[in-house]
Amino acid sequence: MQGAPSLYRVQRSTLAAIFGPELVAELDAIEADLGAATGERAATDAAAERSHRPAAAVTLRVIG
Repeated sequence: MQGAPSLYRVQRSTLAAIFGPELVAELDAIEADLGAATGERAATDAAAERSHRPAAAVTLRVIG
């Protein structure tokens, strides 16, 4: 997913409240699959750690 558009970080609790916990679980699974394939999850986690963002955030990408 290199070269993907900007990232939008949203709290998982907000997503769960609006769309339900099933969506959050699906997004977690997609993120894990993509992260395992590209190594981006580790980079995203490291960036979140450096910026002091909560670790329980989900990364959403606009794919177009």
